[in-house]
Amino acid sequence: MQLVKYRLTNPGLKPRRTKLEMPGWGGSPQPRADGSHEQAWHCMPFTESAQYGIEVFYPYANELRVTKSKGEVQLDGDFGPSPNEDLQWPPFRAFGENFYTYQLLLDLDVGKGWAVRTEPHPRFYTDASDTVPVAVPALLRA
Repeated sequence: MQLVKYRLTNPGLKPRRTKLEMPGWGGSPQPRADGSHEQAWHCMPFTESAQYGIEVFYPYANELRVTKSKGEVQLDGDFGPSPNEDLQWPPFRAFGENFYTYQLLLDLDVGKGWAVRTEPHPRFYTDASDTVPVAVPALLRA
């Protein structure tokens, strides 16, 4: 097991190990048997990979709504006053025509020889409602 150290500004960003939630996005606790409906957790490679990461949560009480109007990304949300005058506020910015960025203010130290990989939450792959946001995969090296 690799130790991950972190430093954060917002206590709502405290990471946790990814959990396979049943009932929930991991499926129902229906046993794997003939005639049973397939559940995401029935797939061992998916189950193992879904629990190998850490989750970083959205720390704000207010929703961020992202839309596109006239070819430009529109960000709408009320985040109140800046908690620190040194921060860009609100912490979201349009980036190019189709993307936006988030000033996370979270430092992760995974140790020498390791890297941080960002990717969508595993529930992205089980969501039939298309409401789980897709994260752009990235590999961050120290």
